[in-house]
Amino acid sequence: MVTTGRVMIALVFIVFVLFLFVPSFPGGSMLLFVAIALLPLAGLLFIYRKYTQGRQIELKFDKPAYSFDEAVTGTVILNLEKEVQARGLKVRFYGAKREGRYIVRFCMIEFSLAEARTFRKGESFRFSIPVPSSARQSVETLQTLAGPSWHVEAQLDIPNGIDMIKTEMVKLQQKL
Repeated sequence: MVTTGRVMIALVFIVFVLFLFVPSFPGGSMLLFVAIALLPLAGLLFIYRKYTQGRQIELKFDKPAYSFDEAVTGTVILNLEKEVQARGLKVRFYGAKREGRYIVRFCMIEFSLAEARTFRKGESFRFSIPVPSSARQSVETLQTLAGPSWHVEAQLDIPNGIDMIKTEMVKLQQKL
């Protein structure tokens, strides 16, 4: 299995070999430049993998679609490799709409599922988020070919580390 660490070692070796043989073949300086430019990217990938490997959040909804009159319900499951100390677990509901080059979030509401503590592998948390009345008004206001999309996002806030975030699209319909 190719790991990020092995990729970094291979890149360092390639840079070393290119540095030794640059004058001996045409285009060698360009290859050396590309290899040196890839080293920081490989380093960032290595750091990201180290802090996120084996840590996932899973979002499961109780139904495939919801109406604007009901609450979006489901479960947040923590698939952790080991125990994680975190500031808390939050779940958000929001709408998103593309406006030109930007994606605008609206109707955002947030709930805390758990406060600061140690989270264990396989823990699950139920959530129930009432769809805000402003969501229905937003749909009526933003009626275009590509209407707004609705999302639920779970976030495990890890101090001095990379937060674990999982976002899933939820389907909202006028009436089921």
